[in-house]
Amino acid sequence: MVFEFGTPNVKKMREKRDVKGLIKALGYKRESDVRINAASVLGEICDPRAVKPLIKALNDADSDVRRNAAEALGTIGEPAVKPLIKALGDTDEHGRRAAAEAFVNIGEPPVEPLIKARNDSDLNVRRGAADALGRIGDSRAVAPLIRVLNDSDLNVRNNAADALSRIGEPAVEPLIKVLGDTREHVRRAAAEALGRIGEPAVKPLIRVLNDSDWGPRESAAAAEALGRIGDSRAVEPLIRVLNDADSHVHESAAAAEALGRIGDSRAVAPLIRALNDADSDVRRNAAEALDTLGWSPGKDEAAAAYWIAKGQWGNCDPIGEPAVKPLIKALNDADSDVRSNAAEALGRIGDSRAVAPLIKVLNDADSDVRSNAADALSRIGEPAVKPLIKALGDTREHVRRAAADALGRIGEPAVKPLIKALNDADLNVRARAADALSRIGEPAVAPLIKALNDADSDVRSNAADALGTIGDSRAAEPLEKALNDADSRVRKSAAKSLDTLGWTPGRDEAAAAYWIAKGQWDKCDPIGEPAVAPLIRALNDADSDVRSNAADVLGKIGGFRAVRTLIRALNDADLNVCRRAADALGRIGEPAVEPLIKALNDSDIQRVRVNAADALATIGDNRAVEPLERALNDADSDVRKSAATALRKFGR
Repeated sequence: MVFEFGTPNVKKMREKRDVKGLIKALGYKRESDVRINAASVLGEICDPRAVKPLIKALNDADSDVRRNAAEALGTIGEPAVKPLIKALGDTDEHGRRAAAEAFVNIGEPPVEPLIKARNDSDLNVRRGAADALGRIGDSRAVAPLIRVLNDSDLNVRNNAADALSRIGEPAVEPLIKVLGDTREHVRRAAAEALGRIGEPAVKPLIRVLNDSDWGPRESAAAAEALGRIGDSRAVEPLIRVLNDADSHVHESAAAAEALGRIGDSRAVAPLIRALNDADSDVRRNAAEALDTLGWSPGKDEAAAAYWIAKGQWGNCDPIGEPAVKPLIKALNDADSDVRSNAAEALGRIGDSRAVAPLIKVLNDADSDVRSNAADALSRIGEPAVKPLIKALGDTREHVRRAAADALGRIGEPAVKPLIKALNDADLNVRARAADALSRIGEPAVAPLIKALNDADSDVRSNAADALGTIGDSRAAEPLEKALNDADSRVRKSAAKSLDTLGWTPGRDEAAAAYWIAKGQWDKCDPIGEPAVAPLIRALNDADSDVRSNAADVLGKIGGFRAVRTLIRALNDADLNVCRRAADALGRIGEPAVEPLIKALNDSDIQRVRVNAADALATIGDNRAVEPLERALNDADSDVRKSAATALRKFGR
């Protein structure tokens, strides 16, 4: 019907029972009052033909239209049931709610179809069915709705919980049983439903708390529900759960939260005790509950435990000494962040009672915890020195490293043990000790200079490094001496540290030793004779490259002082060193002739005789002719060949 002559007259249609006209008026867009009245009249007439249009009107933009359509469908009754179940799956939330309301309005609520609809594959149908069952409030819906609490969709579960809460007391005992479900989301939904039911659920829930036959899951869910209800009768049972040593973590945490919701002052003291619980969730819930109760922390142990629970570590500092005990306890927490922050806070407070626990924490599995513990011990200072010295002897490397770090921050009292740690079996510990001594600075200079003469090369090398980092001019002369150390690492460390000190090499022995240490051999040539002694020492170095280069440079500089050492080098274990030594002797010339002749005649080492013959050939001194002729009869063929080759150079 098209309304060509103005607004539809619903009143006349009512008098004529004009169902078709009223259905048309239900779709009149210009005025919502027309749709409101049309829906109401269609409900009065109760004609089944109006069901589908009224179902459509459940999605009307006007809430009054939706409400009247729902009432009309409820009045029509049974013919509207199936379309209404379909309407429960409407994507529009208002439509689903209106359909559920329509079910409530039906004189004899069709519970069975709705129970069946809770298994519908359509998510929205399941939501709407749960909502409708709740609005109807029929006890027959309890068991099906309990099963819906396990629906895969959160909104469906929430609708079922809400429906059960509307049904009220008949749903209490079935819901109590569900508190023991192994699925957390089911327990939560049941607890939420019981919380909404309120007073009728209080005694059964308290029974769960008091009955040892119920397990931790049930107890925790019951506590959650009682917190939602907020009945003061639950306070004492909840306090028992909170402070019972046998209570499970989840029970205690839920009890703390519930007590905060209830807001009874009797819970204050038990909640303060719970601030020291071993579990962080319990502590956190206790702190939040105390906030709800209006409790104000002071400057005592309880206040410190409160701020620890809230993770506001900086607020422990002003408390000072009373905060030490709770912070020490926090060093054993399962959460590494808690342990780390506790160590840091103890360092800021600086109480000596924290030394032993912090020493223990140097073995923590978490590197940040160890680092903060070391820093805390360094802040505490002198009282921590002896325990830290003892920790330097720990069998675990990471403990020794952390102890070295801490001692380095403490300063002068730690110098001697750190010097000793330069000899640690672990490279990283030695490096940490050297770094620590470097940070200590001036008080460590004299002991480090003394350590340059230690029997252990690791100690000497690390001491040289540390002196360079400190940069004290008193170290220059001892480091110059260290340039002649038997160990190449010590020499390199000494040279590097002299660079840091701004030391400038001249043209003397020290300068030659410096360039040898740095491996810059060409810088030794211009020094000349003063470089010979350091180069001779280098010929005895453990490193064959050092020996080889030293022999080469000695040949370039020349001089009688190098000859004997080079003669010995003719028998070096490294063939390249032997060749370099022979070549060097050849370049030295006349001063080497007699020693080489002696080596050719007297040495019982074949290699020395061969190299001596080669060197004499290079020099070309006639004094070598006769000895070389005798060498033609040497027992060794290689010596005879070298001698023959040498004599050819003399024209023989």
